[in-house]
Amino acid sequence: MNDDELTDLATRLRALEGARPMDTLPELAEELGWKVLRTHPDRARLDSGYGPTSCRVFAEQGLIVDITTWVTKGVPDDAEGRAWAQGVFVRMDAALSAAFGEPSRRNSDGVASLRWAGEANTLILRHVVGSLQLTLMDNTWLDLGDRADALDVRHSLL
Repeated sequence: MNDDELTDLATRLRALEGARPMDTLPELAEELGWKVLRTHPDRARLDSGYGPTSCRVFAEQGLIVDITTWVTKGVPDDAEGRAWAQGVFVRMDAALSAAFGEPSRRNSDGVASLRWAGEANTLILRHVVGSLQLTLMDNTWLDLGDRADALDVRHSLL
């Protein structure tokens, strides 16, 4: 995915500000050029262009709370693959920062991630072992995940 394609996708995701009902997923997928592969009331798998299940959606109480799509294909977990993925992450950071301003949060512990907070949702770019993911997550859902992560860290320190 080049910088313009990434910025376009991120802009379209951010425009979804506010919760969408899960039953509107087929229309949303069509709007984004994705193919719905499998749906359940609380989750779905889609092909966003990088193969089967290259996108996942989660819902809570019938509302979409997490849309995550891969924006690169996976690469080997070797020095060359890691260097390539890191280079693309830096390039995508620059492209999204140019479009949306500096991230509201940068995380380099564990899974490297960048966040651009919105009123109801947060756009997240993650560097996950050899591939990059772009996520739009409901802020309440994100806060619950952050709290669970903090508890995990505190528990591991005991």
